[in-house]
Amino acid sequence: MTWWEHAAAQIEVAVFATDARGTVMWCNACAASMFASEPAALIGSSIARVIPGADALLSGRRAERVRLVGLRDNAVEFPLELAIARGVDGSDVKCLLVVRDLAEDVQLEPPQRKSRPTIDA
Repeated sequence: MTWWEHAAAQIEVAVFATDARGTVMWCNACAASMFASEPAALIGSSIARVIPGADALLSGRRAERVRLVGLRDNAVEFPLELAIARGVDGSDVKCLLVVRDLAEDVQLEPPQRKSRPTIDA
């Protein structure tokens, strides 16, 4: 286990390492738990399986942070924040994806009031 894999295994957010095409090469236990899956089921699959559209974002040149919808293995969708960092390993581009589940944050947001237009007499 590399030093970064050891460190990522200890934090309480989901972390994925992918190649430039979005194939999952490694994930921490939190990632497996967040997506109601097992690490072995995620490794070797496309990141798009659990974060539809994420693979299209991997080709960018700079770090990004976006909000998307994740898909748990039990087909439940949930909002998430995805941070993507890219690096080069020899001649290969690798991506590190850090994912935060926003489901609780969205539930805690106060409902937005619909404003009524006012008429001045």
